[in-house]
Amino acid sequence: MRWIAALLIIVLPSKSVDSPADQEGVPSPYVVAVVNYNRSQSPCFYFKMSPNADSPLSWDDGYGAAYQVDVGEKDVLLWKTAGWYASRVFLAIDGQHLVRLGNWARGRTPNSDNLAIAFYADGKLIKSYSETDLIKDVSKAVATATHHSMWGRDPQRFIKFDGPIARRKDDTQFELTTVDGIHYVFSVSDGSVLSAEPK
Repeated sequence: MRWIAALLIIVLPSKSVDSPADQEGVPSPYVVAVVNYNRSQSPCFYFKMSPNADSPLSWDDGYGAAYQVDVGEKDVLLWKTAGWYASRVFLAIDGQHLVRLGNWARGRTPNSDNLAIAFYADGKLIKSYSETDLIKDVSKAVATATHHSMWGRDPQRFIKFDGPIARRKDDTQFELTTVDGIHYVFSVSDGSVLSAEPK
């Protein structure tokens, strides 16, 4: 008896499949707190960020609320935001000012439609910058299948907050470095650029 082995090769049309690490994922609620170790002189605050309950999968819609920690079960609502969601926010120790970083850097290159950073006071926008406002050499941004890089890396000097390298300096200034190596220092109170220097 003769055995015949047959090898069947199936060729399927190629289709681009994105890595799970290259997908936006799903927005989710979270809380950012500022720890004030001198509680006798200043209260403590936290900010709750949440996607919109009517469109829970949208990265472009959500709401937030800042609270002052109080005695008992209920805290004091200070202010609210609506109409945007951010995966990374930084609340100032005064509970009044907030810095928001842009979400997924969509597209192959930095563009003016993508938010880079925004500054708020009592929930109201006071200043914002697009990606092209901050990145001067767009060729430095590395493209993937669905997005591009926005922030530089400098772990020896800056603290890593879930992605971009940024830090608050004495809580009145906010610093970050873009992917093309420009180090920005912003005023938290009004969002102005205090300095922008190549690294």
